Amino acid sequence: MLDSHKLRGSFMRLITMLIAAMFVLVACEKNDGTAERAGEAMDEAVEAVQDKAGEMGESIEDAAGAAKDKAGDMVDSAKDMANDAGERAKDMAGDAGDKAKEMAGDAEAKAKEMAEEAEDKAKEMADDLKN
Repeated sequence: MLDSHKLRGSFMRLITMLIAAMFVLVACEKNDGTAERAGEAMDEAVEAVQDKAGEMGESIEDAAGAAKDKAGDMVDSAKDMANDAGERAKDMAGDAGDKAKEMAGDAEAKAKEMAEEAEDKAKEMADDLKN
């Protein structure tokens, strides 16, 4: 990518050349041959500025296109990461639900076991009271 400060510096050098060419033209106004050469130099300077400005425009367009592509890649990557996180969250929720069902089943079995033990103990106590 081109640095905007470098581009601005190149453009300013070209503008300076153009202004210098204009001064030469004004200074050589008395001599027709020299003035004509100065005019040609001025035309060349203007053309050089236009060419450089066109190159700078293309460079800026290239840099903007590259930035746009990079931003698109980053958006796609963020979407992928969000989708992956969503899938992991779903998996974890499913695992947590399975574990909760397992624990509920274990608690139910333990409660039944304790109820049976309590019933057996109550029968023993009733038998002891009868005797």
